[in-house]
Amino acid sequence: MQKKLVVLGFVLVIVIVLAFLLIRPAAVEFGENPEDWVKADGELRRIDIAEATGLNGFFDESGVQLRYPDLTTALGLEGSYKGARFAREYRAEEGSLLMRITPDMTPNDGVIEGFILERKEGTKLVAYLFVDEDWKKLVRPTNIAWGRSFGSERAAEFQEISPGIHLDKVEEDLGRFSDNFLGHSGGIVVGDMSRESTQGRTFIKII
Repeated sequence: MQKKLVVLGFVLVIVIVLAFLLIRPAAVEFGENPEDWVKADGELRRIDIAEATGLNGFFDESGVQLRYPDLTTALGLEGSYKGARFAREYRAEEGSLLMRITPDMTPNDGVIEGFILERKEGTKLVAYLFVDEDWKKLVRPTNIAWGRSFGSERAAEFQEISPGIHLDKVEEDLGRFSDNFLGHSGGIVVGDMSRESTQGRTFIKII
């Protein structure tokens, strides 16, 4: 009798372990290739911020929010259309949309669209600069300036990673951050400007 109880208990343990293995949620895997972050929905191309940051980032009215276990910060986004500053989008006087800062882009619709996403990679912060086909056609040449006083600058080298979506990236200057990443100065700006002048230019900036 005692032997039967031992065998029954052993079988019961095996059944419980197997049931746990079968019903537990599968581990979520996130793509490290930026091409995997761009999701197609008809003509729309959506940059999946959650996937890009491993569920450690999101975009809201304040900008790009990063919530890593060892790094928390909020990065504001702003833009300029031929010198006219705006927060999220710029419209002509009659109301037509001319430019947007958005992770949801529709290439070849006549609207200039761009977005800057940052994510933690080891001990670095890397900024991914996305622009659509309209940007490539209408904002030329495009340069990138970054750092605490925008002291670094180079020409953009965009690569098409999805139909109508182009990407470049730069490593953040961690020296522009203070107070455990809660304070920051400078930033990253991408557009037809130079670090000497942004007057009358078209660009987006993350600060």
